Order: sequence, then C-alpha cells, then structure tokens
Amino acid sequence: MPIIEKKISKIIIKNKTNILATFCSGSKNPKVRSEQKKYTKAIAKNLNIEKAYSYFVGEETKFIEEIKNLKNENYFLIIQPIFLFKGYLQNTNMSFFNKLKIKNHHILNTLMTSNDIQNLVVKKLKSTSHIVN
Repeated sequence: MPIIEKKISKIIIKNKTNILATFCSGSKNPKVRSEQKKYTKAIAKNLNIEKAYSYFVGEETKFIEEIKNLKNENYFLIIQPIFLFKGYLQNTNMSFFNKLKIKNHHILNTLMTSNDIQNLVVKKLKSTSHIVN
C-alpha cells in the first residue's frame, strides 16, 4: 500500500476534487469486496482524497452512475486497477474509461509495471527460494 500511495500522491491535483476508484477481478466471496473497500478507503484517508469508490471489473457503469452528479464539479479521477499483470481485465477496464473521453483522469498501471513492486516480489521470491532449497 505505501508504494501505491506514493504513486498516487504524485498525481493528485490540489485545486480539484480528487476521486479514487479501484477496480479488481470479480469474486463471489464477500470478503474480497470488503477488503477492497477497506484498502480503497485507507488510501483515500491517508492521502486526503475526498471521494473513494471500489468496484469489480464489469461494474464501471455503476461507478459512472454514482459520479454523474459531479459533472459540474471540478474533479480529477484517479483509477487504480488492482491487477498483477496487464491482461484482459485491465484492457476491458481501460477501454471503458477511454471510450468516455474523460479529460480529467489518470489510470494507473498494473502492479507488475511498477519497478518498486517488481523488486519487492523478486526479493520475496529469492528469499523464499533460498529457504526451500
């Protein structure tokens, strides 16, 4: 979470209403949605982001319905996909938002495109591999 917070903090716009929206793979397990909401709210609180939403991929229309009343507000939308790799779900999510042609938005990359996270995963794999061997 600190790595993602650092990335988001660099793109927040001071004179706008910042909105954080996270999207992840769908799940029937209610715990997944609950954890995603906790994660999203924690980042928003830590970064003083005014509004935070969390959805599964495929629920983008629900999200747009929730924020459509903000059209007159001066807002900046930050979309954080919670996917390890760029693939079908990420492409579906990005495609939806790109079709809307929202001017004031930023879509973060998937987790494995972040060097900090890659290094963290590699380090963990090396330490685990060392223990197993």
